[in-house]
Amino acid sequence: MDKFPVELKQVYFTRSIVVALPNHELKDTVIINFPPVNTVNVQYIEGSDNDYVFVMQTLLNEDKNPLDPYMIDMECVAQLHINNELSKDEAMKAATITGHSVVYGAIREAVSWITGRHPFGPVSLGLSVLTPKKADDTKPDSNT
Repeated sequence: MDKFPVELKQVYFTRSIVVALPNHELKDTVIINFPPVNTVNVQYIEGSDNDYVFVMQTLLNEDKNPLDPYMIDMECVAQLHINNELSKDEAMKAATITGHSVVYGAIREAVSWITGRHPFGPVSLGLSVLTPKKADDTKPDSNT
C-alpha cells in the first residue's frame, strides 16, 4: 500500500452552541471548572464503497453552572473513505483514529474562535484521548 489508507471526504458541524452565562463572574483569566464530556460514534455506511462516518459530541458545562463562563455543545461529523485492502477491523480502527483527530481538531478550533468573540474570552480545549470502550458500552469514549 503506497498511500495513506484513509481519505477524508467531508467534515461538517451538525450542532454548534456556545452560551455565555450571564451569572458568571468575570475574572482575569478563563478557568474551566468542569472538563468536557466527549462522546464518539463510528459506523460503516451500509451500501457504500467502504465509507465510514465518525461523529463526536463535546459537551462543556451542560448544567450551565455559573462557575464556568460558558455552556458549550458541539457536534461534528467526518465522512471517511477507507482503502478496501484493510480488513473490517483495521478499517474501523483507521476510521476511529483518523476521525477523532480531524473532528476534535475542528471542535477545538471552533470553540476557541467562537468564545474569543464572547464576553469572557476564548476557551482552549485540552487534548482528547481515545479510550477503549468498556465491555458493556456500545460507543467508544474520548477523555479530555
